[in-house]
Amino acid sequence: MLRAPADFAVLFAVAAGCATSGPMDLSFAADTSFPHEVVFEIGAVEFRAGDSITITEIRGTRKEFSVGGIYLVKGTYSLASRDEATILFSVTAMKPGGGHATGLERARAVVERGTGTFEVATKMAYEGHPHLTFYPRPKGSGFGGVYFGSGPFLLREKSWSYLD
Repeated sequence: MLRAPADFAVLFAVAAGCATSGPMDLSFAADTSFPHEVVFEIGAVEFRAGDSITITEIRGTRKEFSVGGIYLVKGTYSLASRDEATILFSVTAMKPGGGHATGLERARAVVERGTGTFEVATKMAYEGHPHLTFYPRPKGSGFGGVYFGSGPFLLREKSWSYLD
């Protein structure tokens, strides 16, 4: 079941070196339309037993992933390892200095144990690898996720584990 994440406030950093630049505001207008279907591939995936995130559709303000585009991801999830979690749509920066962001209200969805649907959206403010990650509530480190994208915006393999 999807719930409004009003109590989940976060300043999210996804890349080393982000402390040297100010946070990027990733907020966008509530009435933003997503006219383009975005073609994507699935990259690196890792989940705990019984957990999963499946992307069913990506729409964007642009036809493909690019800096400045805003993207809406719809999908389904299964959560067995916790009573609740947050699914966060974020972008791991390719270069130092990217990734420190605010304005993530539409980039996260609170989900409960079981299965359900979700919808999240974010702005791609810098070059990076988009992904959906489960985070414990109310806070903590990611415990599973899926990278997706195309071309240089797709992380096919990662060198670390969510399960460590």
